[in-house]
Amino acid sequence: MTAAGSSRAPTEPEVLTVRRRDALVELELSLPPGLLYFAGHFDGFAVLPGVVQLHWAIGLARAYLPVGRCLPAEMQIKFRRPIRPEACLTLRIALAGTAGRQQLTFDYRCGDTPCSSGKITLCDA
Repeated sequence: MTAAGSSRAPTEPEVLTVRRRDALVELELSLPPGLLYFAGHFDGFAVLPGVVQLHWAIGLARAYLPVGRCLPAEMQIKFRRPIRPEACLTLRIALAGTAGRQQLTFDYRCGDTPCSSGKITLCDA
């Protein structure tokens, strides 16, 4: 809470379910009302910025997969459908590679509809 007593806008999705299998995790996510990242992106047609999608994929991979201390070195994202406010999403993240150089692949879906997908190369810190 701020000094005035109002709460800050949420910045993270709510994780509803987690399914793990080896180096793969599938998460059911709910975007809370008032999510900060929709403000001003874009007026009249709010969409979740790509940089936020990358940030969440990395953060959730760190939480649920053995990523270790690797840092992002290269990132790619391809958009198919905008992610809109209060969406329910499935995020699938897979980890492959060897120590020192790993690759995350991810995709966000809204129901059966692909929203975005990408690759993040991770290298030792």
